[in-house]
Amino acid sequence: NLWIGNNGIGVLLFDGEMLINFTQKHEVGNPDYYKDYRVSDRPGVLARVFSIGEDAIGNIWFGTVDAGAWKYDGKKLTNYTTEDGLTSMEIMEIYLDKKGVLWFGMGDGSVCQFNGKTFDKIY
Repeated sequence: NLWIGNNGIGVLLFDGEMLINFTQKHEVGNPDYYKDYRVSDRPGVLARVFSIGEDAIGNIWFGTVDAGAWKYDGKKLTNYTTEDGLTSMEIMEIYLDKKGVLWFGMGDGSVCQFNGKTFDKIY
């Protein structure tokens, strides 16, 4: 699978044969964009995706610039926000290290780690 992040459309998925609008399929898109191509900062949508990563157990993570982090476990999407410990709703980088720790580079300059349930600020 090839996951593609876009600033407005959200996430596209190419499965080797077909290109799927993953965001639209899961009904978490920005309706303003689909209507007249307006990029908005509407919270709670998987539309402005700037980073994509995979964790040690195969979950796919999406980092947005306005709606925090999203985890896809193959069946459902879960949205994580500042209420879950993120220091910002803007996620610029997702990185899995050799020990299986998932790191998030935040738009406010801080770094967070996912502890399995919430996020811890590391820097």
